[in-house]
Amino acid sequence: MLDMMVVKKRVEDIFPEIAEIRNRIHMNPELSELEMNTRDVITDYLKEQNIDFSTNDEDFGVVGIIDSGGKAIGIRGDIDALPIQEEVDFEYKSQNPGVMHACGHDFHTAILLGTARILNELRNELPVGIKVFFQPAEETVGGAKQMIDRGCLKNPEVVSVIGLHLNPDIDTGKIELVNGVLNATFTEFKIIVKGKGTHGAHPDMGTDSIAVTADIIKGSQNIISRLKDPLKPGVISFGRIYGGTKDNIIPEEVVLEGIIRSFSSEEQKFLKSKLDDMARHASRWAGAKCDVIFEDSYPPLINDGGLYEIVKEEFSREFGFENLVLDSPPSLGADDFAYFCHESRGFYYTIGCHKPGDREYYPIHSPRFDPDINCIRTGILSQISAVKAIWESI
Repeated sequence: MLDMMVVKKRVEDIFPEIAEIRNRIHMNPELSELEMNTRDVITDYLKEQNIDFSTNDEDFGVVGIIDSGGKAIGIRGDIDALPIQEEVDFEYKSQNPGVMHACGHDFHTAILLGTARILNELRNELPVGIKVFFQPAEETVGGAKQMIDRGCLKNPEVVSVIGLHLNPDIDTGKIELVNGVLNATFTEFKIIVKGKGTHGAHPDMGTDSIAVTADIIKGSQNIISRLKDPLKPGVISFGRIYGGTKDNIIPEEVVLEGIIRSFSSEEQKFLKSKLDDMARHASRWAGAKCDVIFEDSYPPLINDGGLYEIVKEEFSREFGFENLVLDSPPSLGADDFAYFCHESRGFYYTIGCHKPGDREYYPIHSPRFDPDINCIRTGILSQISAVKAIWESI
């Protein structure tokens, strides 16, 4: 059994080094599916710590293995950045114009490296194996599914997977735990409205694709407010509308793009069906045509209830019950950690990264997002505590 006093001392010992790694990654962010240098930082550190790892030629993911000869517990950290121009002017500011770690993945990566180092140092005390997943492309194509499809949960078999995310809504040192549904499933859609172009002075001579588009947008919100069960959260949001070339020309075609989000696959299927029906009806009524294209993305992220109870009890001992944030509502945001939850027992939680007493607040995906570096301590200690509690329950 791990001595958590030893673990806490090691967290303090390596904190400066892990903080420096985080700053280095932050200064050199890389977009999804382009994380080559970030992968090299990860593999170089794993080599230094004598931790076995594997990579593949298909993406920039890394799987570290601390093998005990039996089954394993997985820990995931995502590694990609966002296409955002950073507006925080510190010495570790992004050196890549238009690219920034605005979602905390630089912290996730550094924390997982620190966790792997300490667990490897204590490997003789581990009754199960540990696999650490440094996962690319969380912000785009869902790198978690790619890693799973390539066998990251096998050889040795992974029985549970945990992960964490930074949370600027709560102070450093606090941890938020949610039982059951944590994040939504989402579907991207494109609606192409095809009318008949004409002069703006003679709309009766054509079929106004812009007017049809307006009816679709208005009708979509009636789906949310009048057709959907009000006790089941869900949204239909439009992010892009484009069409037309000049103010006095009614265009042949207008394109709408957006997202549908909900907390269940059944609700998602319902919303997609109603949006498809409504768009086609609005187009047909006006004499236009339309194509409706859906592209499903991540499934809902559902935390395992048993792991929730195990982790909550362990964190209450290690961090104090007063530092746990419980009973928070789920978020309509999405995270591809959901794939791990569908393929294994999964548990995802958030750690506070807001500097206590600091009045400034910037959310994730903000160009001014600047987490408290001290949350690294909470991250490493919580991951090791969670792993310890899970293996004791197996």
